[in-house]
Amino acid sequence: MHYQDFDLLIDRSGDSLRAQVLNSPAGQASAEFCLPFSEDKLENYLLRLGRTHGVATRRVESQEMNTAKAFGAALFDAVFTGDVKACFRSSLDEVRRQNAGLRIRLRLGDPSVADLPWEFLYNRSVNRFIALSVHTPLVRYMDLPERIQPIAVKPPIRVLVMISSPSDFPPLDVEAEWAQLNDSLADRIAAGQIAIERLAGASLESLQHRLRRESYHIFHFIGHGEFDQALQEGVLILESENKRGHKVDSQFLGMLLHDHESLRVAILNACEGARTSRTDPFAGSAQSLVQQGIPAVIAMQFEIANDVAGRFAHEFYGALADGYPIDASLTEARKSIFAAGREVEWGTPVLYLRAPDGRIFDIDSSAPPARTAVPHIPKVAAGPGRADHDGFAHVVVAAAQAAFAGGQRVEAIEMLRRYDPSHGGIGEALRELTLEHERLTAEAQRVTSEKLAEHLRVAGELLANGKASDAWAHACDALQLDSTDKRAVALEARVRKALEAQAARDFARDQEGARRSQEARAREIERASALTRARLAIENAMTSGDLDRAEQELGRADESINPGAEFADLRDRLLELRRVAERREVAEREEAAERREAAARRGRLAEQVIGQDRRLEPTSAPSPPEPGASIIGQPRVLWAAAAVLVVAAAALWLVPLALNRSTQAPPKAAPAPATEVAAQKQPNATAPVSAATPAAPVSTTPASPETATVPPGPAAAESDPPPTPPGPAAEPPAATTGTVSPTPAAVPNETTVANFRNHVQTLLAKKDAERALSVLTEALAYAPADKGLRALSPKVLDQARAMASQERTKALARRVSGRPKFKEAERTMQQAQTLARDRKTEASARAYFDAADMFASAAAGAAAGGGAARAEEEATAPEAAEPASPPAASPPKPDPTPARPKITWAAVDPVIDGFASAMSRGDRGALLAAYPNPPAEMLAALGKRPRGYNMRIDNRFMASDSRGRPEVALSVVHESLTASGAREEKQQRIVLTLDYVDGSWRIIDSR
Repeated sequence: MHYQDFDLLIDRSGDSLRAQVLNSPAGQASAEFCLPFSEDKLENYLLRLGRTHGVATRRVESQEMNTAKAFGAALFDAVFTGDVKACFRSSLDEVRRQNAGLRIRLRLGDPSVADLPWEFLYNRSVNRFIALSVHTPLVRYMDLPERIQPIAVKPPIRVLVMISSPSDFPPLDVEAEWAQLNDSLADRIAAGQIAIERLAGASLESLQHRLRRESYHIFHFIGHGEFDQALQEGVLILESENKRGHKVDSQFLGMLLHDHESLRVAILNACEGARTSRTDPFAGSAQSLVQQGIPAVIAMQFEIANDVAGRFAHEFYGALADGYPIDASLTEARKSIFAAGREVEWGTPVLYLRAPDGRIFDIDSSAPPARTAVPHIPKVAAGPGRADHDGFAHVVVAAAQAAFAGGQRVEAIEMLRRYDPSHGGIGEALRELTLEHERLTAEAQRVTSEKLAEHLRVAGELLANGKASDAWAHACDALQLDSTDKRAVALEARVRKALEAQAARDFARDQEGARRSQEARAREIERASALTRARLAIENAMTSGDLDRAEQELGRADESINPGAEFADLRDRLLELRRVAERREVAEREEAAERREAAARRGRLAEQVIGQDRRLEPTSAPSPPEPGASIIGQPRVLWAAAAVLVVAAAALWLVPLALNRSTQAPPKAAPAPATEVAAQKQPNATAPVSAATPAAPVSTTPASPETATVPPGPAAAESDPPPTPPGPAAEPPAATTGTVSPTPAAVPNETTVANFRNHVQTLLAKKDAERALSVLTEALAYAPADKGLRALSPKVLDQARAMASQERTKALARRVSGRPKFKEAERTMQQAQTLARDRKTEASARAYFDAADMFASAAAGAAAGGGAARAEEEATAPEAAEPASPPAASPPKPDPTPARPKITWAAVDPVIDGFASAMSRGDRGALLAAYPNPPAEMLAALGKRPRGYNMRIDNRFMASDSRGRPEVALSVVHESLTASGAREEKQQRIVLTLDYVDGSWRIIDSR
């Protein structure tokens, strides 16, 4: 059969691979792809394919066959995609039209794919392994500068066999191997097609001596082989002088065989003979021999059974002796192994080829023919008939009848026509054989015509139903029956046009699908980017307090990108901020009215005092003062009036000044208020007792603003304490055990509120959300209408929710989901979600913290080692006491740094798993909980995840850096769906650095 080449180059293209068709009947094409399996999955496939030697299987679909099909189909679909797939289809159609075959020549340019068992490529559309068809033989082509020409061989083909069984390696039954090889080739040896000789010693010296004296065509090695990991090269185990094993580099063997001009094929029946290095494509035993000049090398990529090796030798050598190209001969051997019930071992032999057309030998057709079953026909010259020749005529008739029965009908009739038909029944025999020949010919033509008509009918129906591929097979069968039939020729042309049109439609549909997928992906990316920009603009406006601008940005986003439920949280926050702003405006108006009322009361009180003093004045005029008397002697009414006026003026000036001290003096940083006891808002509570001064009795009687400010009557005026002079703002006293929450200030001090905000933000930055909630609760009790404090509530809630999710992930990793504590924590989380929907932020955050504690308790109950110790430590460690409020000039004391616990997998694994889960789900909050300060590109990647994305951790390895912090090296797999819906995987190596921060492990760096 004539073959055309389909040259397919597999090479590296950046992080992916590229399949490039260099030459084919349909032209050139290329496409990028990634291997459809990870390292672990590939190793699993190789183990399952390599251990199938044993008894033959007769099941319809064995486990081994399913494994081979799954591996081969995944590899075929990954490589033959896009333009490469279309080019392959067109090439097959073209060679079928020419009644030729398509030789697939793999050029493995990237060493990382050289170890893959490409022989198992499986085409799902035709349900066939490519290498199992003589129409599509598969070879691993190695293009080297030296040109290979076939050599003329006169049968028999001479094979030199070397069997090596060193004493220090697992023994081989040498005699049984030799006997089996002889038995499998017995018929070929008897026919004079093959001659095999055994080398007495399995050493390089013995091989050199034999090659110097004799000429051979094939070198057949049976023995041990291995791939040396240290040297990164393949070696064969030969025998030394003392019969011990001697590792021989394939390069030395190749140099020895290269000088033997007639030797064209090397067969290595040894383990790992086809294996190569991931960096050097010529490091394997077979590849090295090809590089040294051997035109063709067949090696085994898996262990092969003895009976399979014998069947392989019989079919391969026989097809080679029949004049087949070497790749077609190997395909015949594969088919024979498969037909014997060995469903997977046919893929064990691997052919490395240098000959462009696969022809290694040019078998001499003038050699003596093999034994034939056709009887010998005596060659006797024709002459006049005589009576004494009747006996000879009977011999001629018998020979002709035997030849006719053997299928040589025309030859038998022609032989009888050379003799006189009147002698010995020759004429009668000639008439009988002629009539029988005509009858058989007519019968054959009738059968052929019926078959031809049936093929034409079926092909026409299939073509009418749109099944052009099935119709093509019947059209080809019709042409094989009668290539001159006009109906068959016309039908073949119609089917070919239908196939070309179908291929064009498929290609156009694939291109259109790819274009639409790209456009949809671009729209998704643009929408996600627009959503991100709009969210940032709205959040910035709300953070700065510009609610009108935030509402405008939200309206523009609704008109342009229609975010829908994606901006529900922003709408809720904006609505809540509007309500808070309205309540604050109402509170400010009420406070202004109260201040004006208080000033009016003070004025009225002053007038009452002056009027009372006037009523107490004497009616007689005062006597003039003595000369030199003091001014103290002036009338009492003047002194009283002056005193009342001074007090009133001071009150009118100093009281508003004291309420707004922050505007009269530069702000001064003050320590954050204590948060040991969570402050709950109590409308009738009085001022708290300061921890820095002796405690005084606390009044629990409600006081109205009027009575708290100026009590009625002169006595109250005299007992009213003087106002605080201008100066640095006093801070709210620290809450201690047994104190009550601070009452809301009529006008909260801005410096104190700022200190509250700074303290909460600092705790949030440290991921200490529980203390942040306590401080925020106390701050809101002091200044409930402050927008800045209200804006911090969602952040505290986010960290609380992330903490609960993280503890839940740890508990699931401990497999405690069936425990009552875990179920109770689940219910608490549901309550927290309900509170969050009701905009009860502080209560929802507290519920999340309770759920986190329950999850941690459930995990601690099942954990062992580091997990249990950490849970116990967290449960028993006392909370760091907040220092009492120091003077305004003293800075706050930093929190004590917790000691770093022992590094264990039980402590580090939940953080790594939380990181992977957050990246898979695109959960920004969960990512920040595990990795507080991730790179900007990592945060941006959360919103750009491809369709069907998932991040899976295959392997992890932990070490320590120079500061004793754990470094975890991860081998991750990024899974996603391509535009066609196929699963795509990409591998990446990530190194995460962790540290013990604020009582838990956190990721602090990645690379």
